[in-house]
Amino acid sequence: MKIKRRTFALIIRWTIKITILTVITALLYIYFFTQLFTITTYSIVGVDEVNRKIIEEQLHSSDDELLFGMLPKDKIFTYGSSIVREHIIKAVPEVASIDMRPVGFNTVKIEIKRLIPIFRMSGTQGLTEDGFVFTTKEDLQTYPQIAIASSTTKIIKNSGLFFTQLVIVDQTDNTIFLRSLHSLTDKIGSLIFPVNSIVVETTGDVSCFNEQGTSKILFLKDADYKKVWSTLVSAIDTDPLKSKLKNDKDNLEYLDARYGNKVFYRFSDMTFQKSTVTGILGSHATTTQGTSTIPQ
Repeated sequence: MKIKRRTFALIIRWTIKITILTVITALLYIYFFTQLFTITTYSIVGVDEVNRKIIEEQLHSSDDELLFGMLPKDKIFTYGSSIVREHIIKAVPEVASIDMRPVGFNTVKIEIKRLIPIFRMSGTQGLTEDGFVFTTKEDLQTYPQIAIASSTTKIIKNSGLFFTQLVIVDQTDNTIFLRSLHSLTDKIGSLIFPVNSIVVETTGDVSCFNEQGTSKILFLKDADYKKVWSTLVSAIDTDPLKSKLKNDKDNLEYLDARYGNKVFYRFSDMTFQKSTVTGILGSHATTTQGTSTIPQ
């Protein structure tokens, strides 16, 4: 029996449709009702072992839930990225970025970058060089605590994450200021005393205190910090200040580098004096310069 061309074309079309439908049905069955595309592993990098286990447990705890009420969350192509972010931020609040992608049929790789503090705002809040203020469970006591009088904060969004950013009044570039201040305080810590706290006042004065709050170094917020450091190094390498710091550092009250190439200094057992970068002491004065106390 000869099949008409029109009938043959119709049979071909229906065969193609049935084949496509069968393939789609098979793929849907395999995806939704077999373990082939089920997430068995979350490969998490960028956090410690304790937090990694916590995040994994939280992610697997929602495996039986549905995304948008119809899509399984434990499948490689329909896991909820927003839910993953929530669990990560809950365990590691100092997250800077989260990158997640499927690797193979059963693994989602998650790369976490964390905010790195250079100062602390409080016992639980760190401050990055970009001015991001964040809460953390980590111990921040090794970082200097900073208080900036003329500052405020704003909320910004980046890659689906919200951040609180410090805005310093009268600073054209907050990042440059914080980086420069961090660099200077690190140098002070390596040569004079570890800086435990920093106060930036509305007057533009910056005070760096030691751990006991008995000694401080002063300079101006808008100064050239490389020049400030050069001036301090020249002054502390010149007697009698050099000898005083070597033998009587515990009695240091302040080094004041706010006045050009001069460093004024005072120890608790002496009257007000000054030192120049040339090593020539100025005349002794009877007046003393008042000091501010470190905030609690």
